[in-house]
Amino acid sequence: DWSGVSTYTFRTASRDPNQMRSFVFGSCRYLLKLFGGTIWDDRGDKTFRAIADQIDAGIETDALLMLGDQIYADDLNAFDPDTQLSQFFARYRDHFTQPHQRSLMARIPTYMTLDDHEIEDNWPHKASHGDRTTLYPVALHSYLTYQASHSPLFELNPEGTRITGTPTKLWYSFRDGCCDFFITDTRTERQIDRRDRLQLISPQQMAALKAWLADGAEAVKLIGSAVPFIPDGVDPSEDKWSGFLDQRDDLLDWIREHQIRRVVFLSGDVHCSLVASLSCEHDREFQVISLISSAFFWPYPDRQYTEFQTEGAIVTHTPTHYRVNVHTPIVREDNFTRVTASLLGLTVETFSRKGLPLTHTTLPFV
Repeated sequence: DWSGVSTYTFRTASRDPNQMRSFVFGSCRYLLKLFGGTIWDDRGDKTFRAIADQIDAGIETDALLMLGDQIYADDLNAFDPDTQLSQFFARYRDHFTQPHQRSLMARIPTYMTLDDHEIEDNWPHKASHGDRTTLYPVALHSYLTYQASHSPLFELNPEGTRITGTPTKLWYSFRDGCCDFFITDTRTERQIDRRDRLQLISPQQMAALKAWLADGAEAVKLIGSAVPFIPDGVDPSEDKWSGFLDQRDDLLDWIREHQIRRVVFLSGDVHCSLVASLSCEHDREFQVISLISSAFFWPYPDRQYTEFQTEGAIVTHTPTHYRVNVHTPIVREDNFTRVTASLLGLTVETFSRKGLPLTHTTLPFV
């Protein structure tokens, strides 16, 4: 008897390279469940209800991007962390079967990448040999099963009827209307053991990212990164792009030298939301935009505005001066961000967990 089966509708990506797109993104959804479920906090699910309410109200929503820390396998960073495959699977089921998140993900395309809390806090800074050989394979298998499976990462058979093969990387790209997306893996390819060989992403991923940027498409180039590209923290951090200056400089110089326009970084991680951009005193047509959206839900104190560099030149290892500008107040409460993109510019709106408007910014492309 199929009469009780729910019916959903969805829309595929647009092939029109001039078509405006509107999508929602964010990161860091905490779900505290301890002591066999006697401590349980599902307030984060209300964020997804607010997004669904916007869709029900007729607001076009073409995609949902979740940019890291979809789970916190290491509750409170140390207390009762997941270590076994069954524990990771159970945590994913707890998260993804929350009613509003489940309903939302059934209605619109959802794209994900991972950050440290899919494994453990600040991975791999504290990783032991045992962590790398036991914890990491379990965490990665769980991520592939519950998150990467939503993404165009797996290849299809020639008939396009089923997924085949095993991914050898976690970064991927896709296109929808005027928007080209490159979703990076800024967590599992890190090398931090030697100061002279620091890398946030592998040479293979960097080459793919550069080729994608310079492919000649007159599109909005949106780069999903679990950790912020800019602005930098006032205190140095080895966890963000600012901790890997050679690679960030390389990417910025590539964008400037190849005159790539409409470049936008999307990120989360820092439990606040803001809009920033980079300009260059040597090139008036250079522009890189950074949108940060976090957290979907985090029940503890968050970042202060004074913790970020909000003006002036960023630190580089090259003679080129890139200047940061912050265009919005910092949003410290639980939130999500809606981006409406066209070939002319962006409209960026931040909403509270309950769907109340917090910030509204329009940024034209240079």
